[in-house]
Amino acid sequence: MPKPTDEFHIRVSPDLYKRVRHAQVDSGRSLNAELIAIIELGLELRDEKLEKGLKLIRDGLALIEKGEA
Repeated sequence: MPKPTDEFHIRVSPDLYKRVRHAQVDSGRSLNAELIAIIELGLELRDEKLEKGLKLIRDGLALIEKGEA
C-alpha cells in the first residue's frame, strides 16, 4: 500500500470507537485499513444517492419539457 500523503486526526465518542474496533477485529484489518474501508463505502453510498437524485431531477425535467407533467 502506498504511503499516505495526508492524515486525519479526529475525535470520536467512546461508543463509536468501540463499534469501529469491533468492525476492525471482525474484518481482520488494521484499524487504519478498517477506517479507510468505512469511509470509502460511505462515500460510494453517498455518490450513489446523489446520482439517483440527479436522475430523478433529469427525468422530471424531461417530463416537464414534453408537457407530460
